[in-house]
Amino acid sequence: MMLHEVLILTSWLAPLASLLVNFVAGLVGPRRWDERWVGWTAVAGPALSFVCGLVLLGLYLRAGGGVWHAALWRWMTTADFTWPLRLHVDALTIVMHLTVTGVSTLIHAYSLGYMRGDAGYRRYFIYLNLFVFMMLLLVMADHLALMFVGWEGVGLCSYLLIAHWMERPAAATAGRKAFVVNRVGDAGFLIGIFLLAASAGVIDWEGLQTWAAGAPAGLVAGAALALFVGATGKSAQIPLYVWLPDAMEGPTPVSALIHAATMVTAGVYMVVRLHFLYDQAPAVQAVVVAVGLATALYAAVVAVAQTEMKKVLAFSTISQIGYMFVGAGLGAYVAAIFHLVTHAFFKALLFLATGNVMHATGGEQDVWRLGRLRTALPVTERLFLIGALTLAGLPPLAAFFSKEAILTAAWASRPVVWGLAWLTAGVTAFYAVRLWVVPFYQDRTPSGHPHEAPPDMRWPLYVLAGGSVLGGLLGLPGASLLDRALHDWHRPLTVTLGTEVLLGWASLTAAVVGSGWAYWVYLKEWDRWRPRLDRWVRVQEAFQRQLGCNELYELLWSRPLLWLSERVVFRFLDVRVIDGLLDGSARALGGVARWAGRVQTGNLKVYAYAMLLGLLLLLAYLYGIRGL
Repeated sequence: MMLHEVLILTSWLAPLASLLVNFVAGLVGPRRWDERWVGWTAVAGPALSFVCGLVLLGLYLRAGGGVWHAALWRWMTTADFTWPLRLHVDALTIVMHLTVTGVSTLIHAYSLGYMRGDAGYRRYFIYLNLFVFMMLLLVMADHLALMFVGWEGVGLCSYLLIAHWMERPAAATAGRKAFVVNRVGDAGFLIGIFLLAASAGVIDWEGLQTWAAGAPAGLVAGAALALFVGATGKSAQIPLYVWLPDAMEGPTPVSALIHAATMVTAGVYMVVRLHFLYDQAPAVQAVVVAVGLATALYAAVVAVAQTEMKKVLAFSTISQIGYMFVGAGLGAYVAAIFHLVTHAFFKALLFLATGNVMHATGGEQDVWRLGRLRTALPVTERLFLIGALTLAGLPPLAAFFSKEAILTAAWASRPVVWGLAWLTAGVTAFYAVRLWVVPFYQDRTPSGHPHEAPPDMRWPLYVLAGGSVLGGLLGLPGASLLDRALHDWHRPLTVTLGTEVLLGWASLTAAVVGSGWAYWVYLKEWDRWRPRLDRWVRVQEAFQRQLGCNELYELLWSRPLLWLSERVVFRFLDVRVIDGLLDGSARALGGVARWAGRVQTGNLKVYAYAMLLGLLLLLAYLYGIRGL
């Protein structure tokens, strides 16, 4: 086995090894295997995986690129297919691998302090390791069947982690909602796999790419659309976004992991990985753009009306993932993955900084119950500001460059797409700065005694802040691994240098106006603006309730299903049909048994007469046979 194969397998299996060590230690381990050992063992897995990824990056660049594989064994064999358990590594894989393991390691380390003293401490870290292991399987899979295992694995882990505090009804309900909504999307993903397996006869990346070049356009479009339905569920896009805001009931590090490094980015990665299908289906690409753009704008507007910090960040993630889908649908695959990477830095930073706020205030996250936190949490405030300004898209922070790459692709495609995306950027800057100003600067005293988080809950934020500031360097033309790896996939842009400069100034204008307006309204002129905003309280409440989307889904989906399950499945099929058949057969057999019991009188004379009668009948029968 070659060195790169050993590194590939080690990087994948390291989180699983940490999981198994903590699981076995919990069963038979020594008593001194306390929280400290559990936590650092859990951190070691993704950290080792990240180190292996860095070594792989060096070897990959030294080798000049290409595609590497690491096969373990033949997984499934049928008459038509042979599916190996084989991992696939190219430049896209390495970028995703380093993003997932790097951010996950920091979130694991942050969890050491955040979850200290929790009753489910060991269980939490076991599930967290499993989450990273399954995400790496999704990213490194060589074919659709293996990707689907990781796809379902991250869905299962999200359910387990969102419902970590299962004794809380809201957390248990949120976990179930995430599980059910994702199953709806995953049905589409499965249909796409079945279509490709039946028509192409292969499901690995190289085989599918060769098949797609000459396949019927309608078949390719149908498979691509079905797979995108799965992406809308996993990446929380319209119409299957509704699970993600409720998922904030889980621990804050879980929210950071789901939003920044794992589950919600899976759909974007899948579309980019299968770019050869979407390139052959322009109509489906238009659907991807339309869904991404609608989701981005809708979620940004809804985020403005939210009052809980984690809810604002949840809708922010939905909106930013929409941006990524716009880039992927336009064929700007480098821009989409570039924004995915920068988003991982600043979104993890914002969530963990919010975790520090909640840690300092006894779990409070309602912005209108917080204020003046800058004096009690000066370090967290500065780190939160970096994350908020990066989200707002202000230069020279990382998101400015990744958003600008998507906006440039939008202008080259359709100016109307650029206009809506530009408007979304302005709204994003507004709610990002609002989320920083209100809890940290407004003149309001929070309850309790807020205090700065301990050092083990601060140093991961410094690293993420560094990525938020310097992450734009990853997108330097010709210098980045992404640009060198995906340049053959990227659709060339017909935009002159002068136009690109003007588009950059337009993006800067949206960021400055949006953030400046929020600063002016919520800090400088709050006393004047507050009465005006109070007049629109009903509009704010409508957007806070997501314009009734949950109620609409309950009316169109939940209630009909409950009626169908209760009235048709239970009362008719279960009670009347199934139970009726079983109970009826039991009653029939009982009647036969009671009738047969009457023959058993216990009178010997009756038995003798019966035997004689039977003998006579037998003789008559035999005589009749002979007579014939």
